[in-house]
Amino acid sequence: MNTSVALCTYNGERYIEQQIDSILNQTVKVDEIVICDDGSTDKTIQILEEYSKIVPHIRVFKNEVTLGSVRNFEKAILHCVGEYIFLSDQDDVWVGNKVESYLVYFKNNPNVNVIASNGYGIDEINNKISLPSVWDIPEMLERNNLEYDYFTLITQYKNIATGASMCLKKSFVSEVVPFPVITGYQHDEWMATIASYKGSFAYLKEKYFYYRIHSSQQVGGVFFTKGDDKFFQVVQLYKLVNKKFMLKVYKISLRNLALCYSTNSKLYCYNGNEVFLENMNSIKLKFLAVKRMMKRYYPLAYFTLTITDKILKKRQLT
Repeated sequence: MNTSVALCTYNGERYIEQQIDSILNQTVKVDEIVICDDGSTDKTIQILEEYSKIVPHIRVFKNEVTLGSVRNFEKAILHCVGEYIFLSDQDDVWVGNKVESYLVYFKNNPNVNVIASNGYGIDEINNKISLPSVWDIPEMLERNNLEYDYFTLITQYKNIATGASMCLKKSFVSEVVPFPVITGYQHDEWMATIASYKGSFAYLKEKYFYYRIHSSQQVGGVFFTKGDDKFFQVVQLYKLVNKKFMLKVYKISLRNLALCYSTNSKLYCYNGNEVFLENMNSIKLKFLAVKRMMKRYYPLAYFTLTITDKILKKRQLT
């Protein structure tokens, strides 16, 4: 099985060596590492060039103009020649058997085109972060006997597929490029959306990477405060469980549904797939159901929020 890694960098001198070393030290070696740098001004390029001198299968591309993370990953993926393409951020660390485990899963599940997985959290000095994350949601749903499908979960609640954990087949690339460029929307969510819609997305609950939380990262927000179970409560609301929750949970749910509605609207405009229009209708029904429950349990707050949200244009389906 021929393998590539698409790694994107931008001013990543502090952590890039740890990430590259973790890729090079896999139990099953990768065949190439394609690195696209998006205009680093620190020592990132110098570090990469040193690696490329001693590791011949590392190829480094320096962008003439800044592309941004979405287009940069698209470029890196298109330069990959391997049958299986692993995505990599510059500041994380891979578990030693990640590549081996993914390839075994692909071999045993030939209909799968995209794999993502759970992961650990680490801080700037490699201390583990013991907090619940969005990656724990599938397991939590199963523990509570709540049925779900990945497409609905990703497009109507929360993207559980982080790019740092993803691998896709080369044959699937043409299905997802070019990536849509939508504010606040990432390439990993797009790939997971298309793969899950086509029934070819897999999620591994084992933890195969260390996701670093630090002050200069571009995308975060995957961990929840200890003892804060509102993310699960919101999932229950999406399943329209008829029970009373704290007022803030209704407000969070309405905000999330409104954001998902807006994203699906933009995706529908992007590629015209009717599934996104159907998703918008489904989200609208859930949005109205949550408002009904909020009105039932918190009538005064409901009327106040309805008026202020309309004035401030918050939590609106537009």
